[in-house]
Amino acid sequence: MLKEAHPEYGCERISDVLARGPALGASPSAVARVLREAGYELEEVPTRPHEGPPRRFERGAPSQLWQTDLFTFVLKRQNRRVYLVGYLDDHSRFVVGMGLHASQSTALVLEALRAAIANYGAPKEILTDNGIQYVTWGGKSAFSRELERLGIAQVVTRPRRLQTLGKIERFWG
Repeated sequence: MLKEAHPEYGCERISDVLARGPALGASPSAVARVLREAGYELEEVPTRPHEGPPRRFERGAPSQLWQTDLFTFVLKRQNRRVYLVGYLDDHSRFVVGMGLHASQSTALVLEALRAAIANYGAPKEILTDNGIQYVTWGGKSAFSRELERLGIAQVVTRPRRLQTLGKIERFWG
């Protein structure tokens, strides 16, 4: 009767409805057997297309691409929020630069970038998220202008796609 009333229900769903309702409970395999005896055929259709396996990548040489991101935490004794910026080499996963600041400002990311470049040289590209320190809606951000001045290409991730900055996100742990 449930299958006639709701043709889209599968064996699992009918089993769940029976378990919650006033009728006797039945396992999904028992429901499948009863439906088969009643003339219904099993049709396996995926509910949605599955994504492929995660793609892994790394650049072929050091300083081809640096990933950058901000990490926020609270100093409990002072009840104060602080921001940590990091620059991580995509090839070696070596942290080439870090900076700690009281605000999540462009000055923080630029200060850490300049220190990293002074120590390890400039990369060819820098991968950033869409944070206000890196990207602005109207025109170019100070960070983008600085990268342009230094001859570094900025690669910006798609919104809400943490996997793209996976190495630095994993570093924050």
